Amino acid sequence: MLQPLRLLSDDPIRDRKRDRLGLSSWAEVVASAALGTEGPLTIGVLGRWGVGKTSVLHLAKGLIDASPEAARQRVTTLLFNAWQYERDEAPLVPLIASILQELESKRKSRSKPLKSLHSALRSLLYGVSAEVSGGIPSLAEASLSIDPSKSVQRYEVLQSRWIDEQMKRSLYFNAFKTLRETQSAPAEERHKVVVFIDDLDRCLPDCAIRLLESIKLVLSEPGFIFVLGVDRSVLDVYLEKRFSQDFGFRDYQRGQSYMAKFIQLPLWIPAHQPHFAKFVELLLEDSALAAWRQELVPLTREIGLACGYNPRQLIRFLNDLLVDRFIFQEEEAFPFRIFVAARGIRLHSEVVYHGLPRLPDLCEKLRACRDAAEVRNTVSAELASARESDFRYDVLLRIQGN
Repeated sequence: MLQPLRLLSDDPIRDRKRDRLGLSSWAEVVASAALGTEGPLTIGVLGRWGVGKTSVLHLAKGLIDASPEAARQRVTTLLFNAWQYERDEAPLVPLIASILQELESKRKSRSKPLKSLHSALRSLLYGVSAEVSGGIPSLAEASLSIDPSKSVQRYEVLQSRWIDEQMKRSLYFNAFKTLRETQSAPAEERHKVVVFIDDLDRCLPDCAIRLLESIKLVLSEPGFIFVLGVDRSVLDVYLEKRFSQDFGFRDYQRGQSYMAKFIQLPLWIPAHQPHFAKFVELLLEDSALAAWRQELVPLTREIGLACGYNPRQLIRFLNDLLVDRFIFQEEEAFPFRIFVAARGIRLHSEVVYHGLPRLPDLCEKLRACRDAAEVRNTVSAELASARESDFRYDVLLRIQGN
């Protein structure tokens, strides 16, 4: 009979009571800055994959939604997943549409500032759509007609279309002007919008930059706060390459300077090593791991090392252990310590994981080491005597790197 296998969920933290990584402190900074600053303001919640950026965004949104300002209909928050719209020609369109949808949900109790903002954004959405779809014909297009007798007629049609496009674009500029006037009112007479944009680093870099530039050009107005969850290094590498190849800037950190124009308040999520043991213990309280808690708690330090103290990697790591235990469920004794070590080695280097079983003499030498210093000395000595062309050398080099 098939037995169910329950795994840990990879959902972000939304409840402060389940925060064991100190992320609530960063969420409070984001929420306080968003509520206390009139804007325009862009906050960057920065860090590598899996460190908890999405959790900070969700926790901060919850704090704002529970604030007196939200209760008085003075602020609206929304989560916008940029990755879902990366193929859109104009990512600003779904962003404005998402803001409108959120404002629309408050129709029954909309205040005057909220209604004014809603109206301005509706006009802007139509204007942006018209402006994006427009194309201005030129005299060169008229010359494409093979029949000379029809060229004048063709040009008149193109000219008429060009006039139509100019009218559409004037709608865009008028709508933009209306938005600016609406949000330039005194603070107590305007509605604030806080947009949390997640998964920006999952987009293709050029799409992410296009969205940021659109926000900067169109929605950089009083009352708009943007909170970006992003691994900035992904965009910095892209920008460095772009400025180097396209513009010839080879000796200057142009990418970082470029990103600084978008993010006024960068908040780097720090390493989680000091809090990681508590987070591991929290996850071990889950019913999926409850049966093995007694065996896994003593391995908290090894698990942290194996995962690089990365919260998301930890969840995947523990799920891998659950799969291992399920596969070997017929065994009376299951050596969790060995599986933790093996999974940790494989996570850091497939070469080492597959190479060590082929080098039993090296395994014995490493087993005899009493601490990390002896491991380093042993590996260095083995490297000195190994030939670079040997498989042994490659394994030793990877061990030294880890």
